[in-house]
Amino acid sequence: MRVADVTLPESDADDQWCELLIHTATPEVGKQCTGPGEIHEPRELKGRAEGETRTVPGIPP
Repeated sequence: MRVADVTLPESDADDQWCELLIHTATPEVGKQCTGPGEIHEPRELKGRAEGETRTVPGIPP
């Protein structure tokens, strides 16, 4: 996550939810299921074309 991927609301906004821009997924899988034998494997987002992003809400503090 990069700072540029987070959009914070104004401090006086009624809605204090932020937006997070997700670029890739790093699911935890079994070592035997990945090429390099790691438990995490970086991947593109499920159901999206290569390079696409997804915006998700971030809970207020």
